[in-house]
Amino acid sequence: MLIFEIIFGSVIGFLLGLFPSLHINTIGFLFLSFGFFAIYPQHLFFFISISVAQMITSFVPCCLFGIPNDQNILSIFPTHKLFLEGKAKFAIFLCMLGCFLGVCGALLLLPILFLFFNVLGSFSFFIYSALLFVLIMFVFEEKKLLQKMVVLSIIIFSGSLGILTLNISYFLKEPLLVCIFGLFASPFLLISCFKKQKQIIQKEEVDEISPPFFLSFLGSFVSLFIILLPSFSSAQAGIIISKIKNNLSSLEYIVLFASISISSLIFSFFLAFTFYKSRLGYIVVLRSTDVVFGNVDFVIFGFVVFISAMFVILLVLFFLDDFIYIVNKTKLRVINVIVYIFSLVLVVSVSGYFSLVFIFISSCIGFLPIIYNKRRVILMSYIMIPTLLYYI
Repeated sequence: MLIFEIIFGSVIGFLLGLFPSLHINTIGFLFLSFGFFAIYPQHLFFFISISVAQMITSFVPCCLFGIPNDQNILSIFPTHKLFLEGKAKFAIFLCMLGCFLGVCGALLLLPILFLFFNVLGSFSFFIYSALLFVLIMFVFEEKKLLQKMVVLSIIIFSGSLGILTLNISYFLKEPLLVCIFGLFASPFLLISCFKKQKQIIQKEEVDEISPPFFLSFLGSFVSLFIILLPSFSSAQAGIIISKIKNNLSSLEYIVLFASISISSLIFSFFLAFTFYKSRLGYIVVLRSTDVVFGNVDFVIFGFVVFISAMFVILLVLFFLDDFIYIVNKTKLRVINVIVYIFSLVLVVSVSGYFSLVFIFISSCIGFLPIIYNKRRVILMSYIMIPTLLYYI
């Protein structure tokens, strides 16, 4: 019965992960709205399998269409670079490798997380200092005063939007879904829809690499600290690591962020089981329903996570050639128009028509790094500024 739950949940998570922009928190909201928990109640490991599989599969639309959610935002930068080089298949393979290594590392580190949570408690001062350091580095990496002012303006605009929607807004549902789409996905998709461009044929072969075991384990280890802090995301952890460890290649970036993303998800469930601390909206929804959380066997939990991850990774790799075939046989502009319309409808259906205002505002801000030829990672100020204010 347990194996059936794992396989059934993993297949559902795999299918949901293929939908661009769809976040696990949104899935929990939709499950609750349509009474899915009442139809299939009290099957905790089934819903864990869904979340693990959805998280891993969400890297596919991220690599192929550049559509992120708040857990894999930073992976769009190096994966998009590989896409432009015709290496989308290789990018997806790297994401799967990072997820595999991240799952292994996270499960091994669960006892350490238990000790850290009891001993360290909160160390917000260090995270506050790290975030402030990264924001300052964004500005002072530029050599000319005018360029510094441009970067500072982008930080102020995106950070102000974050404060408005994340800290003080009570009139916008799922603000992360709305603004992440506007800041990171919408500008790229709009350019692709209206600009005439050459079709990029994605290669069928995958480059050989040496598995970056240390880097993926580092991602899992850093996630131990990140998950202890409310309102802190895996994307912010990735930024801090990338600043501390300079000269990361695109391949290392992808594996690192995939490892951090899946590790954070696993640690979120562990904290919910052990200390009843919810770090994810999906878990909050589960706890508010009839899904049972008490007396969880952590050996079985580790088994469910590992089997779900391995099953969905194999599923992604099995259909990988089909994904690439579809992308190669379809005009890129047509794909981007379809993806943009679908994402827009999804965001509006979840957050309401008023979200169109914030999609427009966030999209305008999202165009600034493109216009001024700056790194889009600066737009992460949208999350970083409100997080800083949270700790002040």
